[in-house]
Amino acid sequence: MRFDRLDRAALLFATALAVIITAVVVTGNQAGVQVIHTSPADHARDVSVRTQIIFTFGEPMSPAAISEHLSITPPLSGTLQWSGVTAKFVPAQPLQPNIPYTFTISAGAQSLSRRAMLNSFSLSFQTSPLRVIYLSPANGSGDLYIRELATGSTPLRLTREPLGVYDYSVSASGSRIVYSVNNISGGRDLWVINTDGNGRRQLIACDHQMCQSPTWSADGKRIAFERSTMQQGVLGSVPGPAHIWLYDMADRTAAPLMNNPQQLGSIPRFAPVGDRLMFYDPSAGMITVYDVVSQERVQFASVVGDPGAWSPDSNQVIYPDLEASDMGQLTQLLRANLVTNVITPVMPITTSNGNDVSVAWSPTGERIAFTRQPAGAASSSGGGLFGPQVWVGTWYGTQVHALTQPGLNSYGGLAFSPDGQWIVAVRNRVQEPDSQPEVWLIRSDDGQLSRLAVNATIPAWVP
Repeated sequence: MRFDRLDRAALLFATALAVIITAVVVTGNQAGVQVIHTSPADHARDVSVRTQIIFTFGEPMSPAAISEHLSITPPLSGTLQWSGVTAKFVPAQPLQPNIPYTFTISAGAQSLSRRAMLNSFSLSFQTSPLRVIYLSPANGSGDLYIRELATGSTPLRLTREPLGVYDYSVSASGSRIVYSVNNISGGRDLWVINTDGNGRRQLIACDHQMCQSPTWSADGKRIAFERSTMQQGVLGSVPGPAHIWLYDMADRTAAPLMNNPQQLGSIPRFAPVGDRLMFYDPSAGMITVYDVVSQERVQFASVVGDPGAWSPDSNQVIYPDLEASDMGQLTQLLRANLVTNVITPVMPITTSNGNDVSVAWSPTGERIAFTRQPAGAASSSGGGLFGPQVWVGTWYGTQVHALTQPGLNSYGGLAFSPDGQWIVAVRNRVQEPDSQPEVWLIRSDDGQLSRLAVNATIPAWVP
């Protein structure tokens, strides 16, 4: 058989292609499976304590092989979740602040095609220190400040708004803040800024409307807020009925949560996990839990109108409501289980004999903090009442004890630190009409007190 010129060219091309394929296979086997991307990046600093560690491989891996070859320093419990070539490690509880972590996948971990990692891979990063954001001054046109606790450094001023910041919310990643700003039209606009003070931009110009009480979704893709139109009243302009709106961070658009204009809502709070949003409907006297994706909803009655606090796993809500007792109407903490749809008291009202409000859930989900004011407890000076004090206990109502003692101070606005060791609170002097609110730290195990800021309010932790 004779080969013409075209046949010889085709044969040479096929031979060259085979050589290239063989070289690629051999080289690939020699290099082994590679980790091509991580989040956070190697040697990253100021990583959120709520971060999830993500590894992206060059090809699909054996989940069992990765589990066997993964080591973490310091030790950390959690679960591995897989999606294609991506492995996500979800810690069982928040990481410790200001700590270096190292994740190592040792050599030998195999892919589904039985190729192995020939070299070990390590990812190292450091979590962010404990930081608190607050609004100051509390009695004027306040701005947002952030303070790092480990160094005791001077607070960093984040905003400089001429008419002041009204309220705000920190994203779950700890990287951004959405805040409501008073505008010259008598309304409030929404702005966003990074926690390092950069990236300030306006989200929504609300003009004669009140856009406030913002809250971030768990994935940081949405912001829910309440929006109301200013109406002329007898004594001037007043906010009208509030509705819940959603802002999409990707396409930068805002729209009502529901198409029904009769659906009122205030104080929205996104769940720590998933797509559910909780808010209060004043027209129905109901706390509503609404899934913004499936549009499913659960409602339970409330007289007080405070949606309360989500559990870290988003399966439960604890909220205050009025209950009858021998001492009259008292505020009791109720727990709504969103899995079983059962509502039970956290503690029998007879064990508190007071008003329990301002609840916060610890990051591990085991404990809660709340404020309690005994009914009719007179102060030692004979005038006024003791202010609410800070108490802690389990979410199911055991091991309940006070962290602060009755006196001339009143506490509220509680929030656990990401590591659960501290509670931040707003403290006021009960019998001083012109007293300025202060931000205090309370150690959650023994009640040790430390003042963080004067003439300040609305404290929140940076995750």
